Amino acid sequence: MRVLDTGREATILARPRRFRPYARLSLAAWLLAAPVWIALRATANVPELEWTRFPYLDKRWVLALYWLSVGAALALPWLLWGLHRLLIAAPATVRALLAALRGLAAGSPAAEPAAPARRARYAFVRGAAGVLLATAMFGPPWRTDWVARPIGYHETVHWSSLQAIARGYEPYLGAASVNYGPGLQLLTYTHMVVADQFTVPGFRATFGLSLWIAAAIVLALAFALVRPPAALLCAALLPVVSPAAFWSWSGHGTLRGFWGWANALRGLGGLALGLAAVAVVGARPGRRADLGRGAVLGLLWGLLAYASQENLGAGGVTLAWLLALLYLTGTLGFDRLVGLGVGVGGGFALAWAPVVVYYGRLGRLGEFWSNYTLIPGRFVRGYANILPYAGVGGEDPWAIAFYATPWLAVLLALTVLVCVRPLRFVAPLDRDRLLVLAPAIALLATYPSALLRSDAAHFLATLSALPLLIAVGLFHLPRCFAAPAARWRARLAVLALAGLAFWPIWRATPDTLTAFVRGRVRALTASPAAPWEPEDEIARRLGRTLCRNPTYQPLLDLMRQIKDAVGEGRAFVLISERDPVVRSLTFRYAGIFYFLADLNPGPIWLERSDMVADSDQVRRFQRHFRRHVDQFDFIVSLVPDSDEIRAFRDANPGYTVTELADGKVRVWIYGRAAPHSSAAPPKSRSRTVRDRVR
Repeated sequence: MRVLDTGREATILARPRRFRPYARLSLAAWLLAAPVWIALRATANVPELEWTRFPYLDKRWVLALYWLSVGAALALPWLLWGLHRLLIAAPATVRALLAALRGLAAGSPAAEPAAPARRARYAFVRGAAGVLLATAMFGPPWRTDWVARPIGYHETVHWSSLQAIARGYEPYLGAASVNYGPGLQLLTYTHMVVADQFTVPGFRATFGLSLWIAAAIVLALAFALVRPPAALLCAALLPVVSPAAFWSWSGHGTLRGFWGWANALRGLGGLALGLAAVAVVGARPGRRADLGRGAVLGLLWGLLAYASQENLGAGGVTLAWLLALLYLTGTLGFDRLVGLGVGVGGGFALAWAPVVVYYGRLGRLGEFWSNYTLIPGRFVRGYANILPYAGVGGEDPWAIAFYATPWLAVLLALTVLVCVRPLRFVAPLDRDRLLVLAPAIALLATYPSALLRSDAAHFLATLSALPLLIAVGLFHLPRCFAAPAARWRARLAVLALAGLAFWPIWRATPDTLTAFVRGRVRALTASPAAPWEPEDEIARRLGRTLCRNPTYQPLLDLMRQIKDAVGEGRAFVLISERDPVVRSLTFRYAGIFYFLADLNPGPIWLERSDMVADSDQVRRFQRHFRRHVDQFDFIVSLVPDSDEIRAFRDANPGYTVTELADGKVRVWIYGRAAPHSSAAPPKSRSRTVRDRVR
């Protein structure tokens, strides 16, 4: 057998470390593949569907071009290098192939991690310090009951599903469907019920909870792994250039931000898994230990993927990309790679096992998975995509950064993977290089979602890894060079790249951080609010501050009239996506009616105003509605006529119509003429969540 039996063969495997030929092959592959792919996408057929609410723009060619480019720069040269070494070994049997695969790592100067793991107890203490700092920055109290910001339509997207769960529907299915992740839905509902705040302020407080959890994860890993100055710089940059920048503290001590949309847990998967992988690789090797550590990685990935769909893709890409590079550079041995891979698969399966069992016993696992993948698949196909970049109007401070960020990540990753003099692969990677590589790959894996909805908000939501990448670029990247002059050049290069890309943001950073600290101090020292007794359940759900706002009195009156008319009957709320008046108001989504009026939703296929977005889905929804029309007692509609209304009238010849108005919008309520004869609703957890908790 001819594999790694002699020192000569091991030397042959270690010899081809020159980077230039593999880079040339990668560039040639890119030049051949990119034009062909763009030509194929340019001639692709546009789906013959009518899209509601948002337009259709096929940008799959942009995603493909991005991945081709990033792959040609940071993946293909190392794959070609590994393939070349395998061809040199020329394994003739399966056993020889396995030996050659082990030899890819063994052929490097050192197969073990270059830097041993730090003592676990010290890492734990540093991680605990990161959690404490995250609590000081973003922890409770959030004082959302003092927030006077008007209700935004992004908030009402969630409310119909939360109300449906409170009324007995299964989470994430039917009337409880929502376009965000099932884990975030469950976290929101659980927090609102446990805190006895099934209200608008209670809903907003869950975004403070998510922000706190996300910051605690990031800072715990950062403090445990990187140098203290880098960890502190990362913490300082969180409120400036990360998804945490959506949030700030007002002068009154209340948390304020992008309610309903900017959940900090949505884009966390890539960074969390990248840093956790660095910690695992740096630990002492062992078969059982690697299986256990891989299981922890998989469990973390599974939980974050359950929380949000973005974490499934970004986390998986980051983990696979990083482990592959570590193996090809000889930093991670083949046996360890297999052990970690098996552990990751087992941990991920363990995280999702309760979900599979729960929905499998209901016989609705396929429906759950369909709802989970519906929105990501829709956006990837082209729904609601934007081209070119659309900022916030005027002098957009994020415009330059939108295009410069992936270049920054690629350049920093190449700096730690390739030695310039002489031009060759770096193998193996030491700890400092790993700490730069992990956030760079995480940022590149998360960024593609900004290429679809190309605006400032979606771009900022992908920057979870940026604060740490800048911090390790300043404090860990220079340690990769021996010469002091090279270290200073590395620092200046990072400062120049980040400074130019985010210069409009840096100019406002002192004011941003000053206001953040003052508001947070006010939040921690302000006196609690006096007790408040709401007039009724509808007023309680709206919250004290909004109830005292005179502009919300017509809304309160309208919701009370709807509740009086509908009562506990099963209702379907119909919103017209084509009505420009409705689209400009708070009533863009049906959740505001279901939640504030405490309605009992009927058995719909999907939440109509949010999840149904094209003509095929509209027809499927209407077919489902016709089959179950006898289970509805009322239709609350913002339009006088529709297919659903006609089906309801045909099934109820003696129907009644009630017309209501709040000065801005008119509401038609279609109801049965006779006493409610529909089938019994699903077992309700209570008339109100507040009563049930008590």
